[in-house]
Amino acid sequence: MIGVVTRIFAGFIIMLMLAGTSAWADELVVKEAFVQRPDAKLYTRQICPQKQALSEKASPARQLVFAHGLTYSSHEFDVDVKDYSLARFFAKQGYCVWLFDVTGYGQSSRPTNGFVVNTDYAAQDLKAVVAHVRNTTKVDKVSLFGWSWGTVVAARMASHQPDWVQNMVLYAPIYIRLGSEPPKAAWHENTWQHAASDFQQNAKGAIDYQIVEEVVAATFLSNSWRFDGHSSPNGGRRDLLTSGNKALFDMKKLLPPVLLIGGSKDSLLNWPKLNEGFAQIAQRPGNKLIKIDGGSHILMLEKPHYKTFRTHALTFINKTWAL
Repeated sequence: MIGVVTRIFAGFIIMLMLAGTSAWADELVVKEAFVQRPDAKLYTRQICPQKQALSEKASPARQLVFAHGLTYSSHEFDVDVKDYSLARFFAKQGYCVWLFDVTGYGQSSRPTNGFVVNTDYAAQDLKAVVAHVRNTTKVDKVSLFGWSWGTVVAARMASHQPDWVQNMVLYAPIYIRLGSEPPKAAWHENTWQHAASDFQQNAKGAIDYQIVEEVVAATFLSNSWRFDGHSSPNGGRRDLLTSGNKALFDMKKLLPPVLLIGGSKDSLLNWPKLNEGFAQIAQRPGNKLIKIDGGSHILMLEKPHYKTFRTHALTFINKTWAL
């Protein structure tokens, strides 16, 4: 893995050289704010089409709220190199995108005990952010978009507050417990190697740059270090790694239209159980289950797959806003 780290640092230099190469920088408006919970302060970033943000006559944009994964914070959705930023892609399509960091992650406040921030706690964070979005924009419903652990967080929040959710994308859904040994420490030790493990590897065990562009991987990894540092809470990890072949959320309680989407090479997904769970809701209007052949856990940044992935997600969200 020493070679991986060396390549990461080299990629970081390239990232600095390419700073400002976002495809949509001049068309979007970015605003940062904090949402206050009784025991936490949540960092949020709103990315909107410029015409929606600046014109009082423009019709309100649809609001899309993202929930991040287990180890790293909301920068995952805004890898701002070329056209790879998922958040900016949706903003370019007319959506106001909201990114937020769960308590203990990124730029949100940090608890004394990392085990406190479990999945239910994170779902309450998400609820607080959605309440803020509804109050700020005067909309009744939002779209939810969760990745990895964020799919469990979004599913639990939507199960308790379905009247706030128009539709939801669960990308790389961790539907079944992963069944490993739960952590004993309250905080996860973040490393370059751990962050790099999301990417597909070549025969030598290094990141496969045929699948992900080197500057894209370097930006993601450098952001992980910049925003998330040495540690992240282990409460959610303890939930996921508990033994037992049990579902982490109740599929039948997902009343808004839902897209379950992931890659065939994602080792964290239990596709037989996902198929089984989806069968319970397959007949509901708008619901879809899509497997992208060759995609991994981080297919949203993979050169062969990211455009197919976002096209499926955008088509689903657009169609189910009409239901």
